[in-house]
This record gives sequence, C-alpha cells and structure tokens, in this order.
Amino acid sequence: MRLLIDNPVLLLFIVIGVGGALGSVRVKGVALGPAAALFVGLAFSAFDERLANTPLVVSQIGLALFIYTIGLASGPSFLAELRRGGARVLVGVAVLLGLITAGVAALGTALDFDAG
Repeated sequence: MRLLIDNPVLLLFIVIGVGGALGSVRVKGVALGPAAALFVGLAFSAFDERLANTPLVVSQIGLALFIYTIGLASGPSFLAELRRGGARVLVGVAVLLGLITAGVAALGTALDFDAG
C-alpha cells in the first residue's frame, strides 16, 4: 500500500489498467466501458483515503486520459452521425450560440456591465 501512496502516477495507471480490464467485461450484453476506471478509482480511494490525495498534475493526467478513452469509444458512432445529418445540427448549434452571445451582450449593455 505504501508503494501506491508514494507513487501516485503508478496508482493512476494501475487504476486505468484495472478499470479498462473491468470495462471490457460484458455481463448480459452490458459493459461499463471507460466508466469502469472511475468506479475503480472510487473503490481504491474508499479502501484507503490516503490514495485520494494525489498531486494536481496526476488528477489532470487522469482526466485527460479518461476523456481520451471516452472519445475513442464514441468516435466511430459520432462520425457516422455527423456524416448522416451533422451539417444541420452544426448549423443549429452555431445559430443557438450566436443567439446566446447576442442575448448576453444585450443584457450586459442593459445592466451597464464593464467589458472586463
């Protein structure tokens, strides 16, 4: 246990490895996928609270790797959906963002907020 407490990067990669292995296991057609790494991390930190005290850089690396695995898992279906009807959705998102930006700018002007 002391080895894991003293080496948070090792702990991070053990959690990711165990989570990846558990995430690929299917039970009645259902798998946890990348979310299993989160559950393993929660289990490790519940086992010994000293394991939850990691430096900020380790937390950032863990978050980046988690987002990367989510992207890998959802990438093919996202691209297929984008090819099928993505232009319409992207135009809708752009229009919505423009309306929100205009609304916030108008509200800021009406309430006499500073630009900074």
